Amino acid sequence: MANPLWGKYEQLRPAQIAAIRARTPIAYLPWGALEWHSYHAPIGLDGIKAHGLCEALAKETGGVVLPAVYVGTDTIKPYKGFHHTIEHNAETVTKLCLEFLQQLADEDFKVIVLVTGHYGGCGRSLSQQPSPNRFVGNAGFGAAGRRISQESCGARRDFFSTSIQTRIGGFEYAAGRTRNHSG
Repeated sequence: MANPLWGKYEQLRPAQIAAIRARTPIAYLPWGALEWHSYHAPIGLDGIKAHGLCEALAKETGGVVLPAVYVGTDTIKPYKGFHHTIEHNAETVTKLCLEFLQQLADEDFKVIVLVTGHYGGCGRSLSQQPSPNRFVGNAGFGAAGRRISQESCGARRDFFSTSIQTRIGGFEYAAGRTRNHSG
């Protein structure tokens, strides 16, 4: 059985997870919301881009990438006309996120990198919590995201989420349908 440097947690065998953790005890936790992103983008864009960035990081550093967690708060659901959005309350998001972090720490991961593709989610909820010793902070898109955005769209940074999607996606756009928000 091969012992890879990194892997997708749900696809690895127990011995592979143990070998990766022994070498590089990093767990990447992508987080996103299910919400309207216009006609050109999938509903799960937040988690897709967070997961893609986690994979890119893990390929460079080693570690395991968990499946994206689609539990977001502060989505666009309250705004009239934005359908296809699943909203959770902040307490639910915070509790679930803390449980993920605690269980990953219990699994003996020394570094847990939380990458949020949606600001109104786990990262913001945790930024308002006292930090336990094992939790340092979260990672948004930062320099890696800006680099991917710049490579994909050049100066058109207003299309940041779309550029991330283009770079790490693998799905088709519904081109030309971006104005009507009621779909």
